[in-house]
Amino acid sequence: MDKSGVIRTPDQRVRVFISSTLTELAAERRAARDAVTQLRLVPVMFELGARPYPPRPVYQAYLAQSQIFVGIYWQSSGRGPGPATAPASPRFAAGPAVQPADRRGP
Repeated sequence: MDKSGVIRTPDQRVRVFISSTLTELAAERRAARDAVTQLRLVPVMFELGARPYPPRPVYQAYLAQSQIFVGIYWQSSGRGPGPATAPASPRFAAGPAVQPADRRGP
């Protein structure tokens, strides 16, 4: 049961949005996807499947429909060449109450 009191049926598993640039950390992205799957959650990754919509609205829709956000970044965080900004830039503003993990520990 989640905070809203809803008990999810198996076809309504929690979605985990895995975000990073597509060219960096491919092995880490696969490891995150595999870990999410092993937890019987649904990995949501931007590059899965062709879509008839522009990238930014698809990214934002996928993020909004996910309950957990996992960001995997190294040397870049979604900024492409030129003045345009890739979809990763508004990742926190687009999703519902998405917050980075607190790493301070106990």
